[in-house]
Amino acid sequence: MSENQTVHPDTHCISATKVFDWTFHCSTIRMKIPIFIKRKIIIHQEKICGDFYIKHTEQESTLLWENSSTFNTTGTIWLSNNSKGNGIINIFVNNKFLFSIPNNKSRSITIDKFQSLSITANSIYDCQGHFFITVNKKIKLSGTEKLNIKGIKKAECFFTDQYDNSINSCSKESIEYKKTMRVSGRKDIEIILPNGKTVLLQKVKLRKKGYLSIELYDDNHCIEPVPFSFEEDFLLCAPTGTVIACTIEKANCYVNLIPKSYEDICFEVEISIDIQQIIEVLAKENILIRGNLIYYQQK
Repeated sequence: MSENQTVHPDTHCISATKVFDWTFHCSTIRMKIPIFIKRKIIIHQEKICGDFYIKHTEQESTLLWENSSTFNTTGTIWLSNNSKGNGIINIFVNNKFLFSIPNNKSRSITIDKFQSLSITANSIYDCQGHFFITVNKKIKLSGTEKLNIKGIKKAECFFTDQYDNSINSCSKESIEYKKTMRVSGRKDIEIILPNGKTVLLQKVKLRKKGYLSIELYDDNHCIEPVPFSFEEDFLLCAPTGTVIACTIEKANCYVNLIPKSYEDICFEVEISIDIQQIIEVLAKENILIRGNLIYYQQK
């Protein structure tokens, strides 16, 4: 058995992932939910408005609103197309095409079982406009008239999906994240370092959302999935062309029962959610290196 070494001197180009920034961050979100005495249905109304801007090179749809709760939702939407060119904006509701809006026109419609609103554009120019959404959530409060804080010895919470299927707190599915964009993109902010040097960082906003259920012991009752959502701002080295990656390393939730503060509720549930996350700013880059490719041939 002998080995012949073959050497190929050359310049090589490889594709690699470059890390522009990296940080480990702990977050805590606190919220309260009331447990009502009487069985009833209430209508909770939300109003959302804003501007949208779609680059002509954008291939994917732009999400304007998404229902994060399990409640029955109706909504009225109004959109206007204020593009400078002859661009047409396509409207998608619940991921299905609804209608198109030509330039300098607006349109509104009321939708039952409203879950999401997204748009795309057909134009060789950038498209922009305004939107206004009125959301009516029908919240059903059932079975809560039997709950009594004195009969509850212990309460625990756990992460679930919107259908009440339990999810491991260390699972990546326990909490979702999404980067939210300003109309003009990431905001540049100058930071002065302790050594006096000035660096340019970008303000990035990340939104986390998920569901959790609460189990009340000695009462044999489980409160249906409670949606949560919150946003955080980060200063990162995230120039144009980079991608933000957020990894949820660990998440825990805790509950505490508080005696009633109003006449129409049994008690309040105070929820705390602790999240450990790693945030990276990444980009694919081609790197030119010099070296020898060596192959070993056995005979």
